[in-house]
Amino acid sequence: SIARLDSETMKKDKNPTGDGAVIVTPLAYTKITLHAVANPCQPIHGILVGNQCEGNLRIVDALPVCHSHPTRTILNMAFRLAESHLLRTTSTNTTTIVGWYTATERLDDTKASPAVFRILSTIHSTELGIEPVLLCIQNSKFTNLMEEEEDEQKDTASTLLQGYSWDAQNKRTTSIPVVLVQQSSGSPGKTLAALRTHCSGFLSSSRTTSRLPIYDFENHLEEGGSSHIQETDWLVNRAVVDFLMS
Repeated sequence: SIARLDSETMKKDKNPTGDGAVIVTPLAYTKITLHAVANPCQPIHGILVGNQCEGNLRIVDALPVCHSHPTRTILNMAFRLAESHLLRTTSTNTTTIVGWYTATERLDDTKASPAVFRILSTIHSTELGIEPVLLCIQNSKFTNLMEEEEDEQKDTASTLLQGYSWDAQNKRTTSIPVVLVQQSSGSPGKTLAALRTHCSGFLSSSRTTSRLPIYDFENHLEEGGSSHIQETDWLVNRAVVDFLMS
């Protein structure tokens, strides 16, 4: 289960930085990255789930919501389902919705839309007493992810993701560092090397190329039978969890 995966990650990885950073686990980072790569010509949006550990905010999961501009109906349904999912799968109320992630449809556009800040203003992490966090994907940095040689010391997450805290009262953002941590074994470099293979599958025109499927809430709402509903479980994305646990 995701709860077990997060528990193992919490036990075995180490806090790589000082207070004030956003720590992104492989589960969250992989989902965010695949969501963007699977929808290269659309804006993407999703929910960040996290907790606090040793003075840092730790993003333990990402729940992909949509690959279009979010409507109020989509948002209301997604947040209700996400909150219910967390109540069922987490053992404490310290793991909660802590923010939002997004990417635009344009390569050179790194600014979040006004709608994103309205969404952030509705997120209140009362259990943690912190301001909501925004992670913006830097689309132009995807070439780094695809072309770099494996380097166990390089933290590609810090270049691909830009972190901000959102002050709703003053309506302003503050830049915060982003760090990718390793899972129970291996390193961030090894996780990224394996992830690059699957990203190449999405970007390849060949139908035979290996692809790691990722689904958002919008995919889940598409017409289909019971098998479609189970396959497009956006709250878990079982294929991604299995990939990271293998």
